[in-house]
Amino acid sequence: MISPVDPLEDDEFYRDFLENVTEDASKFGDLVKVVIPRPCPGSGGRAASVVAGVGKVFLEYAHIDDAAWCRRRMDGLRYGGKEIHAEFFPQSKFAAGDYE
Repeated sequence: MISPVDPLEDDEFYRDFLENVTEDASKFGDLVKVVIPRPCPGSGGRAASVVAGVGKVFLEYAHIDDAAWCRRRMDGLRYGGKEIHAEFFPQSKFAAGDYE
């Protein structure tokens, strides 16, 4: 969903992107949490490969039905010129902050 050239380390870009994702994802139900991992500060994107989950967006919904609806509707759509590949992620890994 996120291109390697997107400046996620830029605070303004990150805030705008997070706001857009949150707004769009909220349309599918009771959104609890949005996680968008970022490269290490000052890395210029070079360290993106060592930060787990960079390039992915993680959404947590209060109800599995809402998450399933989001997955069905978002999978295959294009966002910012990139195709979205929506899938479920293990709850235990998400809760532990393990986004690999």
